[in-house]
Amino acid sequence: MLRRLIRPIWRLPRAPKLQSIRYNSTLNEEYLDTKNLPMRWEKMEKEAQEEIIDHLSDLQDESWKKLSPDNKRACYYLAYGEWGPRNKQTMTVPEVVFKLITSGILFIVLGVTAVNYAIDKEKKEQLESSSNQSAAQVT
Repeated sequence: MLRRLIRPIWRLPRAPKLQSIRYNSTLNEEYLDTKNLPMRWEKMEKEAQEEIIDHLSDLQDESWKKLSPDNKRACYYLAYGEWGPRNKQTMTVPEVVFKLITSGILFIVLGVTAVNYAIDKEKKEQLESSSNQSAAQVT
């Protein structure tokens, strides 16, 4: 009778797996959805992007086998994708004009500096030779 009351452990009903709920988060759960992340990334708010980066970095601390394919794609996109400094956006017309003007000014300044350096070097050599000649005449 006692055996009937004490069930073996493997027959006990399992508790359902609980999903972690972020009570203190100010962001909606839709931001943690990593499905099709490269298409949505540029349109997302900055704090939502940071939340996803933190979420994925926490998931990466564990085994990669536990990550879903969408999470793996999102991790790859965040590591190697075209966002932030690797974004390949074309420059607008005002940006191109600004870049050309500043580059031109810098090359002009570099040229003037090189010419002035050559002139100063010649004057220095003339002064040294004239001072050597005057010193030789004095003695």
